Amino acid sequence: MKQLLLVSFVLLCHTAAADKPGFGDTLVLSLGAMDHGGKVDLSSTNAGDTESVIDLDELGLDDDQRVIWTSGRWRFTDRWELSVSYTNFNTRGSTSASRDYSYGDLDVTASAAVTSDLDISLYIVDLTWDFFSSEKSHLGVGLGLHVMDMGLALSAELDQGMGAPIETESESGDATAPLPNFTLVGGHMLTDKLYLTAKAGIFSLDYKEYSGDLTSLRAMLEWRPKKNIGLGVGYQYVDVDVKVDRSLRERKYSLELDGPMIFLTIGI
Repeated sequence: MKQLLLVSFVLLCHTAAADKPGFGDTLVLSLGAMDHGGKVDLSSTNAGDTESVIDLDELGLDDDQRVIWTSGRWRFTDRWELSVSYTNFNTRGSTSASRDYSYGDLDVTASAAVTSDLDISLYIVDLTWDFFSSEKSHLGVGLGLHVMDMGLALSAELDQGMGAPIETESESGDATAPLPNFTLVGGHMLTDKLYLTAKAGIFSLDYKEYSGDLTSLRAMLEWRPKKNIGLGVGYQYVDVDVKVDRSLRERKYSLELDGPMIFLTIGI
């Protein structure tokens, strides 16, 4: 699927040679649904401890969620555009631990009953400038920010042995990782009613306690049966590796979120 998204840019580069691109809107608001698949690896390690990496399967969490996706674009000049979007990935579950592992101050033993709640919110902001614009196509570059707001709450029923009652212990951890990115964006009018767009963002960061890598790809096809109302389909892929290294604890998040979407658009 990543290859398909990149092909969209190749097509746009070959077709790019109107003032405002696309359907000529100044403001575009979109609301839709996304079938979000997730591949997540997490760790929270105290200083001096051995790192334990856990994934969704070990936590009894579903890796496929249907979520709301929303977006807004403001074309405030012929070549400058500000865009924002939001989606999330939230899953809850329970399972029996298949091995011993640690998450922060919580030491989980094999066969312990584990309950988990994972919540990931993704905010994307991009400011782009079109260096090329024609009657049907445009290509641009810009700067953006991917903000990943991540939280995991974990509890386990631990058998103390020697006839002692079972105790429930909990641990939670959250992090907000702001990841800046370089952006490449393009669009092409396939017909008077069909508009293809694609966007890519990439960056690597090592700043203070944050370090990480980001790859973000999105392709969308919109159909406008009416001047100001459209329907569309698309695909989004986000791959993020983040490490938050504080003095007493190191947290790592490896996230791969992707999936198709359908959406309704209102253009003004």
